[in-house]
Amino acid sequence: MSFYPSTPAIELLAATSYSKLQEHDKAIACLRRSLALSPFQASAHLMLGTLLRDRGEMENAAQHLQLAAYLAPGNAQAWANLGHLFYQHGDRYRVAAVCFSHAIDLQPDHYNHSHLAYCHYHSKDYVAAVAEFDRALALQPADKNILYYKGDALLLLEKNAEAISVFEKLVELHGGMDKVPENIRKALFILYLKEKHLHPRYPDIYWGGKECAGTRWKGEELHGKTLLIYQDSGFGDSIQCARYVQILKQQKGARKIILAVWPELKRFYQQLSGVDEVHSIFAVKLQEMPADFHIDEYSLLGLRERDAAAQSLSLPLLKADPELVKLWKARLAKDSNFKVGIAWAGNPGHRHDKVRSSALADWLVLADIPGLSLYTLQKGDALAQAYDVPGLHLHLPGNTLNDFADTAALVSCLDLVISVDSVPAHLAGALGTPAWTLLPSFQLDWRWPRDGETSSNYPSMRLFRHRDAHTWPEVLLRVRKELAELVAQSGHAPIVLDNSSKK
Repeated sequence: MSFYPSTPAIELLAATSYSKLQEHDKAIACLRRSLALSPFQASAHLMLGTLLRDRGEMENAAQHLQLAAYLAPGNAQAWANLGHLFYQHGDRYRVAAVCFSHAIDLQPDHYNHSHLAYCHYHSKDYVAAVAEFDRALALQPADKNILYYKGDALLLLEKNAEAISVFEKLVELHGGMDKVPENIRKALFILYLKEKHLHPRYPDIYWGGKECAGTRWKGEELHGKTLLIYQDSGFGDSIQCARYVQILKQQKGARKIILAVWPELKRFYQQLSGVDEVHSIFAVKLQEMPADFHIDEYSLLGLRERDAAAQSLSLPLLKADPELVKLWKARLAKDSNFKVGIAWAGNPGHRHDKVRSSALADWLVLADIPGLSLYTLQKGDALAQAYDVPGLHLHLPGNTLNDFADTAALVSCLDLVISVDSVPAHLAGALGTPAWTLLPSFQLDWRWPRDGETSSNYPSMRLFRHRDAHTWPEVLLRVRKELAELVAQSGHAPIVLDNSSKK
């Protein structure tokens, strides 16, 4: 460089050497000097854009990578690096997909096909994603990451048998169920629950992975043994599982049943028959509990789904504390209307929350039903919507609902519960309170039947489904029509006098 200070090619070669030595600051300085001498070098723009992207200077990186693609439109690497920038750092998946498509036209390799597939996946175009994953797998059949995302895309498309095949292949590639990563094991667990007619090839499939005292229970007899059951999933899963907990002594001969659950459920579950101890999971050390066997509630659900005795239990599956029920009856005594509890949103952390949760504004159609009182069972951030829909008068008992024991007592005193796929639906169903559950048309949870208006899990429940696209207003208009008729038939609707007939 000292002999030829005005030669851009020497600066470019120096930049390449510095880059290989991981001395990126010096490489970037050389590239900038090279481009100052000759600004139309596609290779220099490509290298500089890539280095700046890796340093997080996204705006500058985009300029150089776009120039590289413009100056060398036949360079697949330029298009791939530009696509990677949009994909990884800008969440601009559709723009990234265009770049990777150009790269594939020039160089149809595994990297470009797989990244185009990832773009389709994150854009929620799962059909296109699966097709592109297949092209990538044709080049590298044992790519575990690609197989996982293909399986997940098939699961989201509800092509469950195909998804099972993909995840079972992943189990084989990892060397067995005990060595497979947790996300793969749990995806396969859900798929086995969805496809009840398919028997797991692996008898030790399970959900939770906490360290506990005793041996993991797989459904064997428990004569004279103590079983620890701990919560490692949602509230609704736990409530659905509780029916099976109650018959373990009778069916499996357990000497003692110990429950360790979220604190919100502890007081409620003290009403469960057949349970000897109920603990807050945060107040005990599972490794030190005096138990011969252990299992998490969700894995127990998997066993229950294949158990006819658990399906034949009569309502109510659970009971509220009688003393708390008396308190709530006294509180509601002055309300002579038809009393309905509502919940319009689920846990925002759920991966399908956008399709299963509604907005409270959609429920405004219920506001003008005479003789109706609405009590919110909603929890969490969505409860703030109760103050944003002034036309919908809601009773807000939230301050007196300390845990599920309180909520169960209130639900037991209501005439009906209307809820999206969330905890109040499971609670009402298990208590035997009439319930209407509102379900989306796609990405349906495994526990609900794919068609029909009834649920074998909850005989007192009726299902309302989207008829076409994701349209909550259409569902709630049907709910409003039938609810108005139900309230009128119940005798709670006030009589409206015709004033014109008065003298």
